[in-house]
Amino acid sequence: MSKAAANYMNSQLIRMEATFNGYSEGIALDSQGHVSEGSGMNVFLVHDGILYTPPLATSILPGITRDAIVHLAEDLNIPWKEQVIPREMLYIVDEVFFVGTASKSLPSVPSITSRSAKASLDRSPGSSKKSSSP
Repeated sequence: MSKAAANYMNSQLIRMEATFNGYSEGIALDSQGHVSEGSGMNVFLVHDGILYTPPLATSILPGITRDAIVHLAEDLNIPWKEQVIPREMLYIVDEVFFVGTASKSLPSVPSITSRSAKASLDRSPGSSKKSSSP
């Protein structure tokens, strides 16, 4: 019962709504409508060669894998920013990917175009295929 009081219940609701609407994963927004995280996973965005991730203050759980990605970016001299991410940014970024201890790192989604477009996460890493529905 204690898990229901934490972010776990929200994660399950996010996943259920995404699945119900035909998506592989959902993206949660914080109370101000900014990008927060996936269902049980942290989210990263790539835009113009810069890696973005929401700050811990935006209601996300601190993730071990999230921390590892940030350290890898630093080690590889990949510029990254921890900042509040407006949801509109999801439509203009080059890539979106999720990381988590249980899920490791999921392949990137090449674009998020509309409610009717479904990005498939069931593909091999590095692939840029996208399946869409009418």
